[in-house]
Amino acid sequence: MLFTTLVRAREKIAAWADDYNTARPHPALVYATPAVFAADLKKQGAAKSLPR
Repeated sequence: MLFTTLVRAREKIAAWADDYNTARPHPALVYATPAVFAADLKKQGAAKSLPR
């Protein structure tokens, strides 16, 4: 894909990242999306024990 401007590239990359994190389930996350998986970890308090 060819981007004609830096702004257009940023828009397309942001849209892809949003789709990847909120709409696509991942087998490594028990077929949850990264956003749902992170929210579940936060609810469980497990996020506190993860390294940053």
